[in-house]
Amino acid sequence: MGKNLLITILMIAAGLEVKAQVVDSTATAKHMALVEHLSLVNEATARMNCNPALMETAFASSLTQFGITANWQQQSEPFILQKGTGHFLAQVEADSYIRLGNNTAVWGKASYMTGRKRNIMWNSVADYDLLQPDILGDTVGGNTRRERYTFEGGYSTHRGRWHMGGEMLFRAEQEYRKVDPRMRSIVSDLTLRAGAALDIASYMLGLSVQGNIYRQTNSVDFYKPLGSVPEYQLMGLGEVYTRFSGDVNDLIFKGKGVKLQADLKPSRGKGGAIASAWVAQHSYERVARMLNSLPLTTLYNKEAGVRLGWKYNGSMVIAAWGDLQYNRRTSDQHIAGTSSSQIYPVIARMTMYKNKVFNASLTALVGRQGTTSWNVMATGGFNSNHQSFVYPHRHMNCDNAFGKLGGQVISQMSRKWTLTAHIDLGYYGNTSHSMVMPLADMEQHFIDMIDHNYSYLTACYTTADARFRVDYHFPNTRYSLYGEARGGMIVCSNREHQDGFSFTIGINI
Repeated sequence: MGKNLLITILMIAAGLEVKAQVVDSTATAKHMALVEHLSLVNEATARMNCNPALMETAFASSLTQFGITANWQQQSEPFILQKGTGHFLAQVEADSYIRLGNNTAVWGKASYMTGRKRNIMWNSVADYDLLQPDILGDTVGGNTRRERYTFEGGYSTHRGRWHMGGEMLFRAEQEYRKVDPRMRSIVSDLTLRAGAALDIASYMLGLSVQGNIYRQTNSVDFYKPLGSVPEYQLMGLGEVYTRFSGDVNDLIFKGKGVKLQADLKPSRGKGGAIASAWVAQHSYERVARMLNSLPLTTLYNKEAGVRLGWKYNGSMVIAAWGDLQYNRRTSDQHIAGTSSSQIYPVIARMTMYKNKVFNASLTALVGRQGTTSWNVMATGGFNSNHQSFVYPHRHMNCDNAFGKLGGQVISQMSRKWTLTAHIDLGYYGNTSHSMVMPLADMEQHFIDMIDHNYSYLTACYTTADARFRVDYHFPNTRYSLYGEARGGMIVCSNREHQDGFSFTIGINI
């Protein structure tokens, strides 16, 4: 399948190149800006965008896009119960990168998204991936409504050999349900970045620091309290903080974190070695507001990663790199003493939940930029996910191997039209797994939840994704209209599947 995809991409590229040369031998500035900003080649240095000082050399051209997107996704059965069976989301977004002369660039993004998530169970909070396993949940769940606002802005400049930059990212989000159990979460998430870089020979060496402040207020209400289901203070792998489960359903999640990153990249337009290394630590404390702000658990998320590779720029673009990432999540349970006037003293803290994730991959890319730009990228790797709970002892381990193949063509069909096509195929295969649970001491609905998620964690998946975009450039103006359609499918070895489709219309400036 991968060989046939590669041959197809190259044949399409060759045919479109001939047609483009007949139409116009010189690519327009608008088309070349699209090639630069949309090219798959950017994947090689995408991680370096966390350093705002390097953004001044990210692109040689300016591009502003304003688009409206409708996104639909549906799973025949939930792969993860806490994430539901799919969603329908609508989004308006403005995304801009503007060069202010030869030395300075500014960029920004603003968006509004609204929609619904379907059939969520065992999860009554927003940002499940960020906070799990320390969440609030119940056996009923249901559909939720979601709203999100995001704002981002950055500035980068250089003086002599020095590059400097700063960036701010802010997200405000709410997720809620209008039927029992009526969960409501309100999120504010602020990230600040600062970076510097120095020109050394034909390279840029950059250092950056990132700080984050996170807060989520979370509550679950019942309009018909008689016969209402309990809200469980979940702690991972089906374990519950029994003492404060039931009707303690008014929480605050308070988070903070820092990230340090070092980068090495070739100067603009040149080839050479690429390297990134980063370390980060974040913590998220779960606090019961109705118990005089008693801290229940604290989740620690530590991560480290490195990317090493090489990129060659010539008549052809060739790049190869390897990634190593390690993530360690641990959760401390706060042991509360006897209350006095509804004040619970914390008398001990014990690390009960541990999760170690390791990911290693190799990627190779070959392509060419021009009137017709084409790229082919292949990735292969290994992923290991080990979870455990100290007492009562339980663990869930899963190892996977994966491979992905993608191809892209961006062609100037005429002075007015640009066509972009992107196809990705992937396979994720389980290589080993194991699970130990104290089933005799667990309630049946917890056993059912664990068994369901474990069956999908250890399954094999085949993925396919296709994107097609058409840009129409108005003559003698800087404006363009574009439309993009995207469809994807995931087929699971459990004989279930996921389908997705999105459509975007917008304008380029």
